[in-house]
Amino acid sequence: MAFELQIPSWIAILIALVPALAVFVYFAKTKGSMWLAFILGGAGWFGALLLRVLPLQLPLLIYGQDFASSLIYFGYASLLAGLFEEDIRYICIRKASFAREDHKHVLSLGLGWGFLEAVLIYALNVLAILFLMPEYTFMDLLPGAIERNIAILLHIALSFLVLCALNMKRFLILAIGIHAAVDIIALWIYHYVFVREVWLVEGILFAMVLVVTLFAYLIAKRYSPIKPKQEQTLGAI
Repeated sequence: MAFELQIPSWIAILIALVPALAVFVYFAKTKGSMWLAFILGGAGWFGALLLRVLPLQLPLLIYGQDFASSLIYFGYASLLAGLFEEDIRYICIRKASFAREDHKHVLSLGLGWGFLEAVLIYALNVLAILFLMPEYTFMDLLPGAIERNIAILLHIALSFLVLCALNMKRFLILAIGIHAAVDIIALWIYHYVFVREVWLVEGILFAMVLVVTLFAYLIAKRYSPIKPKQEQTLGAI
């Protein structure tokens, strides 16, 4: 008789939320401005979500609910996500000086952005699923939890890319394009290429986000408006 390890389904929620929160607390500790940046990130994501609700619903009112599963709508929704989220992210970083006090504050904003998304998009839905359909197992819910961590990494990378847009606006356009492209490619692969092959899709998504993260790191290293304290001190002499 084969032994099967029974992992409680709610552990998937912890996998989705704890890594980002742990990284944030490790860096922020009790520094108030970093907590503010984290909260601002969550508020920015929520604001961008609210602002695009009407544009997202409009095509469905015109063409019907079946249109929501079309590739055209996937592209439209992905573009809206890129436009609204990256523009709001840019406004947050530009207007809130504490969000760009140093690179740890930018990291905090990105973590907060992805964390609230994970809470509202994943954790609350999983709680509802477990209440209505308790037969769902940990393995059924694990891919979504992993995807939330990948999404948080993407939000961190895009936060640093948008930071560089304070110096060169083209990086904002690039962030919008990358955000939209990652979304539409993931949806296209899942629904049209590797249909329902969730782990394969997550692997491809992870690879894409790793490339974006490396790219954002190289860009931020060269174009970030935030200079190391040592460089600032030397420049003042």
